[in-house]
Amino acid sequence: MNQEKQNQLHPDVRSLLTWLVSGTLFYLLLSGAFVYWLPFSVYSQYSVIVHTVVGIASLLPGSWIVFLHWRRRDGTVVGAPAILANLTVVLLVACVASGFIIVSQSVFGTAVQSIWWLLHQLSAIGFGIGLLLHMLPILARYRSSPPTERRLARRWFIAAAVAVLAAPLAATSWLAGDVESPSGFQAFSDDYDWRFG
Repeated sequence: MNQEKQNQLHPDVRSLLTWLVSGTLFYLLLSGAFVYWLPFSVYSQYSVIVHTVVGIASLLPGSWIVFLHWRRRDGTVVGAPAILANLTVVLLVACVASGFIIVSQSVFGTAVQSIWWLLHQLSAIGFGIGLLLHMLPILARYRSSPPTERRLARRWFIAAAVAVLAAPLAATSWLAGDVESPSGFQAFSDDYDWRFG
């Protein structure tokens, strides 16, 4: 680790914030996949809403944590790890920018251009792969490290990330489950004329 680039946050606080943002990013990746791959339903409609709200709410804190995490990187690392880190950050920026454009076009426009959906989906898939490749060695290192107080703290931090991942999924399920289905189909009367209501 490059000691000159260490910020003033305590390592445990930095680690907790990183895991919280990681949980949020994993939620956004998972809910984005749900939006894309699940059939049209009440759950998928609420997935879009919760995904959008969480994405907007996490934009500033997530950007700050990613910036701090990026500043702490070891500048002497070259080769595949450096290329993966740079590519993953570029994909994250593309994903956030295209997501922002999708939200803007949804709120202020009449349609969302297909290119932004495609860019958002492809950059999210690429970012997810990059994040997974970044996290796997870290998780393996956590598992093989000797028991210390920090290792116990990391378990709590991972639990916090899982909670951040699970909370919006539970909220989406609750919102979708709260929708009442119509009790039955009611046909128009025989003398109904749609032209006059």
